[in-house]
Amino acid sequence: NSLRRADVRSGNVETLSENVPLFFSGVLPGGQFALATQRNFSISGDYAEIQHVNLKTGEFKPLGISGFDAIAIPTGHLVFGRNGNLFSVPFNAQLGEISGEPQLVQKNVAMDSTFHQVQMAQSATGTLVYVPGTDRAVGQVVTVDLDGQESSLLPAPQRFGALDVSADDTEIALQVADVKDYVWVYDLVRRKGRKLAGSVGFGWPKYAQDGSLAITESTEATLDTRIKLVPADGSAPRLVMDSAEVEGVA
Repeated sequence: NSLRRADVRSGNVETLSENVPLFFSGVLPGGQFALATQRNFSISGDYAEIQHVNLKTGEFKPLGISGFDAIAIPTGHLVFGRNGNLFSVPFNAQLGEISGEPQLVQKNVAMDSTFHQVQMAQSATGTLVYVPGTDRAVGQVVTVDLDGQESSLLPAPQRFGALDVSADDTEIALQVADVKDYVWVYDLVRRKGRKLAGSVGFGWPKYAQDGSLAITESTEATLDTRIKLVPADGSAPRLVMDSAEVEGVA
């Protein structure tokens, strides 16, 4: 992504910085600064970092709190989403600084932590409105038999990303959101699951025909990608591709 500034009168567009790993949530009063979310090693915005962005220089700095889709309200507070709830913290918009600890202000608000979106808005008079609900990114993994009967594979809902099923239909592999995501493998025959060794920080699992599993790590700050192969014979995972090492190779 690129951070650009456009002049609405002339139509001129200026690029401030390239490869910006941010999701913008609003421009602060005065038009010099903005709020954004920077995802940090996880598909879930619950573990993302809220940033204060200088729209003149393109520089951004973390505010020291985790969450997403933050907005500033006239009371001098920052309001943001995390874990299906709204939180608030005192905020100096010009200095880009918070004070104190975030406090829960509203439970059960509709949001999507995967896409960093909270169903809330602020009116010109300062009224904050929201849609009741939950985090739609939280789900359950189920199997369905030929009679249409569902069976849950986990005792509780979780934040999942990509998943894949082995060629022989005996395993599924899922990306699970955490501070650093990991891959969880479930044995459909034994009805047992386990965290895949060596998968911390990786996701997007994909099975090969021989049962080997490819997992991917993508670093948004540098746009580098690494791929590990987990052999079907249970031997240690090995790195098979690192984009940082092959950059510029035709």
